[in-house]
Amino acid sequence: MGTRMGRHVTWSAVAALLTAAATGCTTAAKEGLGFVQGAKAVTVVIQPAAGTLNEYGRIELEPFADETGVGVPAELPGKLAAKFDELLSKEQLPPAAAGGKTLTVRGRYLYYEVEGLTLGQAISPFGEIIARVQLAGDGAVLAEATCVGRADTRLTQGLNNITTGLAKSIVKWIAAHYEPPPDAGQ
Repeated sequence: MGTRMGRHVTWSAVAALLTAAATGCTTAAKEGLGFVQGAKAVTVVIQPAAGTLNEYGRIELEPFADETGVGVPAELPGKLAAKFDELLSKEQLPPAAAGGKTLTVRGRYLYYEVEGLTLGQAISPFGEIIARVQLAGDGAVLAEATCVGRADTRLTQGLNNITTGLAKSIVKWIAAHYEPPPDAGQ
């Protein structure tokens, strides 16, 4: 029953999106597409990893420092940690065949905007969080990137969605550095 209901809701959203697009209502189409896609995740690599992370069989997320100047909500670190762990599990990271070392994910929140009337809100609904993130192991920085969680529609606004986008960005970046074991495809 739940699956049929979920499909019905998805098809209803797609139908509404196509109808809005066909009648020239691009704002409604953008909103519908944003709802279906969810929060956006963007990663800009600053320092690529020199190799794979296959020797790291454990991943720890440290609390990020707040350098936004406006302060992030007190619940953001907990929400990020929970979503990060959920997405790691979903992506099966780290792989079972990975080594015994611990990969540390640490970072700094650089920019936060989610509520209130700002220039972004005046032009279109908007919310984002930007963080500089480092992957560290063996006492050294292995890789660094700017990771962004963004919501650009009214339906995807809010702390939960931009936090999900940030977690997606970080996990997707980490996943790109793990290689499957040589016998995985056989």
